[in-house]
Amino acid sequence: MIELTPERMFGHPILSQEEAESLHPCNLNDLCTSTEELDEINFFMLLASYHHHLGRGRRELAAHLAFLMAYDLFMLITPPGSCPLALYYIQQAIALNPLKDYLEWERLIQQGN
Repeated sequence: MIELTPERMFGHPILSQEEAESLHPCNLNDLCTSTEELDEINFFMLLASYHHHLGRGRRELAAHLAFLMAYDLFMLITPPGSCPLALYYIQQAIALNPLKDYLEWERLIQQGN
């Protein structure tokens, strides 16, 4: 389990490959906290990790993180503009690694929330 302390979130916000691979929609809620501000910080940890791993050529891992960002935006934090943002990130995931699950999520997101 990933423990999100303020020191971790602000001092080392990049998820390791092992941490990122361990995250799935069913346990992504564990990253969410009771305050909206920290939920957004968790999204930005996913975003920073996505760019970190993509920049190092880890396409499948970056696709997984893009999928998690799409899920987070669409299902958990749902900020204004969540549908187009989630659609953007699920399409990034598909471009990097066109898994059947990602394609199914794209269709779901296109229906809106």
